[in-house]
Amino acid sequence: MPATSNVDGADGALSILGSDVTITGDVIGGGALQFEGTIVGNIKSRALTLGETSTVEGSVEADEVRLAGNITGDVSADTVALLQSAKMTGDITQQSLAMEPGAAFSGQVRKRQ
Repeated sequence: MPATSNVDGADGALSILGSDVTITGDVIGGGALQFEGTIVGNIKSRALTLGETSTVEGSVEADEVRLAGNITGDVSADTVALLQSAKMTGDITQQSLAMEPGAAFSGQVRKRQ
C-alpha cells in the first residue's frame, strides 16, 4: 500500500519541496504546495505549483494548479495554468485554463461541474 504524506500544517501555509525530493505515495495538503522533485502518486492540495524540475506520475486535484514541469495523469482544478516549460499527458477538468506558448499538452479538456 502506498504511503500518504500530509505536507503542510493546519494553518494552510506554503510547503516547498525541492528537486532532491522523491515521494512514492499520495500527497494530501490543505494549503499551498510548491514542488520541484518527483512524485509517483496522487496529489490533493488547495494550491499546487509544479516547478520546471518536477515530475508527477498520478492525478492532481486542487483549486489552483500551475504547471511548469512534467505530469502524466489527470488534473482537476478550478484554475489550471500550463506554463511555457510544461509537458502534460492526461485530461484536464477545469473552470479556467491558460496555456502559454511552448507548453506541450496531450489529452482532453472538460469544463468542471
